[in-house]
Amino acid sequence: SPLRKRESYKETKPAKSFLKRIVTITMSKLLVIPPKFTALLSVAGSSLIIWDILCSKPRKTDKMSKLILLGLSVGDIMSSFFVHSVGSWAAPPSSGAYGASGTIATCTIQGFIGKWFAGTANYYNVSLSILFLLMVRYKWTEKDLKTWKAQFFLLYLPPILNLILSIYPLIDNGYNFGGLNNCFIQSVPLNCKSRGVDCERGEHMEFYSLWFSTLNLAATNVLLLIFIALLIWTVFQIERKNDRYLAAGMRTSRKNTKDTAIQGMLYILAFFLTYLPWYVLMIMKEAGQPYTMPLLVWTVCCVSSQGVFNAFVYFHKKLFAKLRCGNNSEGGNRLSFMAFRSSVFKTNTRMTENSSSHVVSTTRASGLESKEFENETTVSQNLKSIDPITPKDCDVESGEQQKADMY
Repeated sequence: SPLRKRESYKETKPAKSFLKRIVTITMSKLLVIPPKFTALLSVAGSSLIIWDILCSKPRKTDKMSKLILLGLSVGDIMSSFFVHSVGSWAAPPSSGAYGASGTIATCTIQGFIGKWFAGTANYYNVSLSILFLLMVRYKWTEKDLKTWKAQFFLLYLPPILNLILSIYPLIDNGYNFGGLNNCFIQSVPLNCKSRGVDCERGEHMEFYSLWFSTLNLAATNVLLLIFIALLIWTVFQIERKNDRYLAAGMRTSRKNTKDTAIQGMLYILAFFLTYLPWYVLMIMKEAGQPYTMPLLVWTVCCVSSQGVFNAFVYFHKKLFAKLRCGNNSEGGNRLSFMAFRSSVFKTNTRMTENSSSHVVSTTRASGLESKEFENETTVSQNLKSIDPITPKDCDVESGEQQKADMY
């Protein structure tokens, strides 16, 4: 009867509402809880890098590259812990976030730390690629890098520039809960400007977030690709120039170019994989497509894991060497540095040193000036000076392996 149907409807409606609430809470937990663990892993990875730089003997802080890496790791620790690990705890309860127990002030502090330190870490990635390009392509030494201008642009400019970019959202009340798991650059209500709703806080934050957060991040990734590509091309040119000094019957080698390409790709991937799902989210947002739950979980977990990727690239050669050769491996006791250790920039210096008499005779016979040979030898020495240690795969290399490596 109609009366019975109406009664059954009244009974099922609360059940459906309760089920919907359970699903909503579960989805909120998936966005809030997993990033806390990935962020702690990121903090651990960056802390290991800092420990290796500061506690190794001899200490590595005399190199500009290590100082930049220290700044990158500190930036990752600050953003991973205070933004992703603390997460929604800093958001006010009015935001509706799961576990929200903060205030507007704590939310603002969290967003400010995230913009400043995460942006600084991203800029330091670009500084590293520029630094190695200067050392390899333009023959800069540590002495050149210790000048005031070089230190300012490579070491001091990233935190200063990101501090300036972080101030405007403070003025416009632009640090608010972002709708996922933490406070960042966002308006209240969410995307109020594009929806035609009156904004309570952060009226201009949609425009600011697009240009000074999303597109800024994409530009950083493009610059990394350009500088790494130039670095690989430079190493290839150096190896190709060294071919003229090979004796008859000696094989041409492109091992350094191959190693640089592989290491450079790892260096880029460590940054790119961190923000790949974020790029996908932004594209879907601009296209007006709805987000899926797996994509959102993937995003919050990857963005909070940069320290894990950095630690893998930093330590992976040591780990692989131990697996191949055991604890007695000399290579296993060496640490790679962000994909640019000596094995990456290793040149044919041993070939040049061992075959110097043949090289001199070859250059004279071909009419090459000795000054040109000296310049190319200087380039090789600058490449090697990035890290004077020349690791071997194992202590027990065979004579044939040593000969092939020399070639």
